[in-house]
Amino acid sequence: MPGTDDWYIAYHRFAIPGGDGTHRETTIDRIQIGSDGLFQPVVPTLTGVEPRTVPGTGPDPEPSESPSPEPSESPSPEPSESPSPEPSGSPSPEPSGSPSPEPSGSPSPEPSGSASPQPTQEPSAPGVSVSTSTVERGGIVKVTVTGLAPGEQVTAELRSDPIRIAGIPAADTTGTVVFDVQIPADLPAGVHTIVVFGADGSEIARQLITVVPAGQLAATGAQGPLGVALLGSLLIVVGGMAWFLRRPRRRTA
Repeated sequence: MPGTDDWYIAYHRFAIPGGDGTHRETTIDRIQIGSDGLFQPVVPTLTGVEPRTVPGTGPDPEPSESPSPEPSESPSPEPSESPSPEPSGSPSPEPSGSPSPEPSGSPSPEPSGSASPQPTQEPSAPGVSVSTSTVERGGIVKVTVTGLAPGEQVTAELRSDPIRIAGIPAADTTGTVVFDVQIPADLPAGVHTIVVFGADGSEIARQLITVVPAGQLAATGAQGPLGVALLGSLLIVVGGMAWFLRRPRRRTA
C-alpha cells in the first residue's frame, strides 16, 4: 500500500469450495513481515481483506459551475461610405530612346604565367645496412648509411666493449657514406653490435653481426666444392666399369 508499511498479494486459485478444480477465482490477502524482516508464508483465506483507499487516489473533483462569459452586445462598426479615389488621367512616361552603352572592347587580363610553388618533400630518415651479418675475426664489414644531409659527419662504434671506428668520411652530395669496420683478431666470438651516430650525437641505427673464429667460414664454404668433386669422380669410375663390361669380346678360333 503506497505511503504505508502494509503489503498485500493478489493471486488466482482453484480451491473454490465445491468447485471443479478448473475455474479460477481471484483473491487478495495481506502479507505479514516477520521479526527477521522477511515476508512470511501467505495463508489463503476465503474472506480476503477489508476495502481500503489507496492514498492519493481519492475521487475526482467536481467540475466548477462557473458560467461561461456572455458575448458582448456591442455592434460591429459599419463600413465607411467614402468612395475610392478615381485614377488620375496622366499618362505614364514613355521610355527614353537612349541606347544602352556598348560593352568596352578592352580584353580581360590574361592569367599570369607564374607557376604555383611545388610542395617541399620531407627528407627520408637515415638508414644503415651492412655487407654481411657473419664475419671472421680479422675480417671486414662494409657499412652503408643513407638519408644523411650532404657533408654530414657520422661516427660509429663496435660493441660490446666500445671500439671507436676511425676513418669515416663525410656524406656525399646524395647523403650517403660507406665505410669499413675492421674486426679485431682477438675479438671474442659471438654476437656484437655496430652502432652509428649522427652529427648531433643521436643514435641512427644498430646492426647485429656474428663474429666467428678465423677460417671457419672458409672451411664451411669448401665443403660444397669438395662434395661435388667426389661425386663427379665416383660417376666417372662407375661409367668406365659399365663401358668395360658391355664392350664385345673377341672370339678365338
